[in-house]
Amino acid sequence: MLNGTTGVLITQLTGGDLSDPEGITIGPDGNIHVANGNSVVRFNGMTGAFMDVFVTAGSGGLSGGRDVTFGPDGNL
Repeated sequence: MLNGTTGVLITQLTGGDLSDPEGITIGPDGNIHVANGNSVVRFNGMTGAFMDVFVTAGSGGLSGGRDVTFGPDGNL
């Protein structure tokens, strides 16, 4: 994770299987969401620790890694 002002590395994302990361965003929950192949994994926004698979492969309409964004309604 990088400092938004200075760009200095604060902490690394740890755990989870980042085999094919392609897109990253901060969710409305303050956590980090990473498009990873056909899934989206979530990391704690403060510590960088792996939390869970936010969108399981094959369940959310993903076909390969993509950029991820949350809309104004809070949906991915």
